[in-house]
Amino acid sequence: MIKLLKTIFFLFLLNNSLLAQDPVLVTDFYEGLEDAFQSDEYSYSSVQVGNKIFLPVTTEETGEEIGIIENNEIKVVKDILEGSESSDIKELTVYNDKVYFAAKDGSGGSGLWETDGTEEGTEMIFKIDGNSNSPIGLIVSKSNVLYYTYAGNLYSYDGTENKKLRNGVNFVSDFATASNLYCLYGDDIAFLEESGPFGDNIQLVILKDGQFKEVGEIVDPAFFSKPFGLNPVSNGLVFVISGDSEESATYKYLDGNFSFSKLKTDGSTAPFDRLENVSDKVSVGLIREKGYYAINGVAGEEYLIRETTEVSTTQGFGFEKANYGDKFIIQLPEGGFFNGSNNIIYSDGTAEGSKVLIEMGEYNSNIVTNNQFAYVAKDISNGFEPVLYEINMDDGSYKLLKEFEERSLNLNSIYILGVVDNNLYYISNLDPQLGRELYYLPLGPPSSISSMKSNQLDVRFEGNGITINSSSAVSASVNIFNLDGKLIQSMDLTTNLRHDISQLKGAFVFQVILDGRIGSYKHIIH
Repeated sequence: MIKLLKTIFFLFLLNNSLLAQDPVLVTDFYEGLEDAFQSDEYSYSSVQVGNKIFLPVTTEETGEEIGIIENNEIKVVKDILEGSESSDIKELTVYNDKVYFAAKDGSGGSGLWETDGTEEGTEMIFKIDGNSNSPIGLIVSKSNVLYYTYAGNLYSYDGTENKKLRNGVNFVSDFATASNLYCLYGDDIAFLEESGPFGDNIQLVILKDGQFKEVGEIVDPAFFSKPFGLNPVSNGLVFVISGDSEESATYKYLDGNFSFSKLKTDGSTAPFDRLENVSDKVSVGLIREKGYYAINGVAGEEYLIRETTEVSTTQGFGFEKANYGDKFIIQLPEGGFFNGSNNIIYSDGTAEGSKVLIEMGEYNSNIVTNNQFAYVAKDISNGFEPVLYEINMDDGSYKLLKEFEERSLNLNSIYILGVVDNNLYYISNLDPQLGRELYYLPLGPPSSISSMKSNQLDVRFEGNGITINSSSAVSASVNIFNLDGKLIQSMDLTTNLRHDISQLKGAFVFQVILDGRIGSYKHIIH
């Protein structure tokens, strides 16, 4: 009985210790009340390459420049626009384990740059002299080519050579939705462009094996009609022509065809108000007075993921989303201008499996993923106390990571960057004695491991040994966490063999990953 009570008490302490993590300030990088991260408060840009996070950072000496978080330290990689002026870092994109971005060097406009995280490995790849434009829409194809548009033209970069491919192409629309006019398709890309003698027609163009294929054309749509929302679906592409003309509709292109046609959703060809992809097979769109639908391009197979009759969307901003296979989460607004709110919707790919997961309130959060886990923050603006959550996209469960007691009157009091060494890095301005600085929150074993079906795995502890049983001898990944949630050790173990773990002393949580299945096990080693 005493042994049972001790075990229950231990598990109670374990669960509480994993939740009771406190944020850690990495450093007051821009000392005092100044912000080390001064990008537009409505948005920010960062990317992760392995255990490195790249992002714009600011110091008094350099202004805003390309920076890196590595080994729990942050630094400016290179002062591109020398001195205190900012180089206006944008469009961060990972390609061949390097980061590509747009930056100004003081000679007018922005050029395309690359960095490997070192000053000597940071250099400009291409720039149009005397041009005030900037490379936009950087995207990496399955054929491993970097595409982008620059000053109204389409370019490619294969790691060695930069090429101009086509005139008159702009990847990003200036229409109010600011939705993309391009997407990955097949091994390369597809895009919408203006056509006709006066540029008043709209056509779909597919790039394949270095050749452009013009597919269909909408002739002389109404003046206020605009294309947007080009996305891949299960057997082709979808996009929208807005407005009130006869051409206004949602369109579908089927693989291999030479034209496109109007797509019905819930019996109507009415155009979506917004349309964004959540995977390479499914897109989510808004139909006013009805709600949000998930579509795969096949009429009759769409499903309603959230019914709502009133929606006020912010012009120029898309929906934050993430997917794990066919399952996804997406942050969707609803309600009017003065009573609007946002919800995190989870879907397993069916109408029945779609639900409101977290009521986010009025303010959007960015979403960062780490394997099947996603991280979001609630109440991040205008004096609210923010809350951090971890979502398991595999089963739709989630847990609260941190309720902050501090608050900020500014926007984006929490901006999430990524997970490195089991620490969740984020930017925050909650400390009134500091500006916007870098923090991390130690994570315990991923939240929903405890809710996963551990009995799918046959894991046995015998004294100071562990055995992972399977039908044949294969390799299993094992992560070992202490009770503070810190990752102590990671190793690969062969199944059906007993492995000695006597070098560890104390209570630990073992995360075992085998054939895509995950189980967590609490064990005390004497």
